[in-house]
Amino acid sequence: MENVVRIPEAAKRLGVSVDTVRRLIDRGELPASRVLRAVVIRPEDIDAFLDRSRIAPRPSPAALAAAPKRSRAETAYRNASLLNQKEAFIAAINKLGPQPAKRKRGKGRP
Repeated sequence: MENVVRIPEAAKRLGVSVDTVRRLIDRGELPASRVLRAVVIRPEDIDAFLDRSRIAPRPSPAALAAAPKRSRAETAYRNASLLNQKEAFIAAINKLGPQPAKRKRGKGRP
């Protein structure tokens, strides 16, 4: 068992709790094997998990400033579309008519 690590060592390498490593194993995100009563993980699987979990860097403020902005016409069109959706939803609710009020039950009444 030279080339495998147990759950506590994997948790230390990943910088998370033992419970988190167990949860990752249960969800199938981190491959593991059972050797008798011990759960072991290959270091290559830990490295592969870390590679899959890599996040993309945030765009810099300069890149955000250089990004194309919506024109006033595009913004107005989008807002009108959302307003039409809202009006259609309200019209559909109104078609259903008034809903009967729920009866409140007092203490001791079924």
